[in-house]
Amino acid sequence: RQAPGRLRRWAARAALPAVALLGLSLAGSPVASETTEAAEGIPEAAEFEEYVAIGDSFTAGPLVVQQKAPLLGCMQSDANYPKMLAEQLGVTELVDVSCSGAVVEDLYEAQFDDQPPQLDSLTSDTDLVTIGIGGNDFGFADVMVECAKRSVTSPSGSPCADYYGDELDERIEGLRADIAGVFEDVAERLSLIHI
Repeated sequence: RQAPGRLRRWAARAALPAVALLGLSLAGSPVASETTEAAEGIPEAAEFEEYVAIGDSFTAGPLVVQQKAPLLGCMQSDANYPKMLAEQLGVTELVDVSCSGAVVEDLYEAQFDDQPPQLDSLTSDTDLVTIGIGGNDFGFADVMVECAKRSVTSPSGSPCADYYGDELDERIEGLRADIAGVFEDVAERLSLIHI
């Protein structure tokens, strides 16, 4: 039986090649090539006046180097994808209201006292919106921790799938209507604003 320290070192060494292999496999996937082709179709000087980025930590980019002050609260990075996209597209104004820890409800109600509902950021000038929400409603962080713990005790099996069974699929299905509702509400708000 291996000592805990030796097991951790082995897991760390094994993880790097696995992550590299995953990255290579994704880079060569049809989705990656379609994404590259779609990005090539975006004009260099897009004509977007106001880009509103709505979402949770996947959008805000907590702990990505160069955190936007204040460090607590939404934990937005100055290098998150909305800022990079706005720069690439030459957007006139970026309104990034993404906030770590956000759930669907926070798009409609204030997450913090100084943070209005995210959907309230849409204005008559908004002509580009990205939405990244649902990870916290799904329980992503808890699932990730649980799966990581279980994979240490059974590195060659499928402990995460064995533990959760169909539960994760059911969680996703349970969120489908909420997420679709967000997209419908954004479209409705923008059509009412633009009329």
